[in-house]
Amino acid sequence: GNAREQLLQLEQYLGDSENLYVRIADGWEQLGRPDEAIRLIEEMQASGVTLSYDDKIKLASFYEAAGRPQAAYDLFYEIWLAETNLPRLKFAERQILRLAFRDEQADAAIVRFENELWGGEPSAKKFELLVLFYARNRDVASAQATIDKYVEAYGGDEISLLNQLGRSYRLLELYPEFHETYVQLAERDAENRSRHIQTILLNLLRNEVFETDEERAEQILMWLSRLEQGSESEGASIRTAGILERAGLVDEAIASY
Repeated sequence: GNAREQLLQLEQYLGDSENLYVRIADGWEQLGRPDEAIRLIEEMQASGVTLSYDDKIKLASFYEAAGRPQAAYDLFYEIWLAETNLPRLKFAERQILRLAFRDEQADAAIVRFENELWGGEPSAKKFELLVLFYARNRDVASAQATIDKYVEAYGGDEISLLNQLGRSYRLLELYPEFHETYVQLAERDAENRSRHIQTILLNLLRNEVFETDEERAEQILMWLSRLEQGSESEGASIRTAGILERAGLVDEAIASY
């Protein structure tokens, strides 16, 4: 009773102080009244105050606490659409996926993204989120079809598209396709060739890309020699030997020293 009355009294002095609004909203939430916290933040918004990123995150948490996961989902989606800062973008992305799969809205969300992706200009951002949904749903066939369709529709920079495809294949754990994409990147993106070759080698060491050990060993040796062409140093030989040893190619490791 007393704390509630104090918060109501404080509300009389709000004016246009964004900080005070948020602090009183926090107070309501601590009293177990996220509905009052929401009312206050929405009043602040209606009075013409633009919510900061932190305010929006707080409001989304109030929606969840009040048992309104759809409102939280919509707000995180709004944040995700507007955000360009990568860590914030990834945070919003994780919340969208969490909420969609928690409340079994994933199918509806996938339909929404499909419609938005193909309804206007293809967006790399929406494409990646759609593939993330498929990856979480273990729906490799739909993801593959979307990737193919996107490649066909996309008129932008080839290197950026290949990077996009590589990320999507990794999310879907399609390691042979991931390998092929990075082989193309190594051929076409000379500026970052050694980085792409390192990615190819890591994929060959960690994941099942080829059916036989002979093929895998052959590929590792070939890509290592290409990596070494760009760095004639003792350090490169030691690094090569270490990679060969990890791959179980002990004789080749000794020969490379």
